[in-house]
Amino acid sequence: MTYEVGLHGSNRARLLLNITRCGGENVLAANDNYFAFTLIFPFDFAVEAGGHCQGCRLPAGIVWNSGLFRGVDGQEVTVTTSGFVSQCATVNGASPGICGATPTIRPTWGLIKSLYR
Repeated sequence: MTYEVGLHGSNRARLLLNITRCGGENVLAANDNYFAFTLIFPFDFAVEAGGHCQGCRLPAGIVWNSGLFRGVDGQEVTVTTSGFVSQCATVNGASPGICGATPTIRPTWGLIKSLYR
């Protein structure tokens, strides 16, 4: 798992997961929703638990942008749709609008050059 804080803004982060299923093959049918994983945010280091992490109880949204699935035969399928329900999950009373589109950051020439230094 990779967790990048502050990506495209101080109140944003990116979470990259690699999930592997062991066992036999399963055939997945198109247009069906499947359960893949549970994402748990432990509050062990939250201020409320005596730790130093602030903001754990603030409203937040988690957005599913895409998933890359690889079959045992090497075939790859990228899923970028929201499924039948939503691509947004909210916690601590956040409004679903919190998962709205993020404005595009207009890159400057200096920013583009910095990517290659």
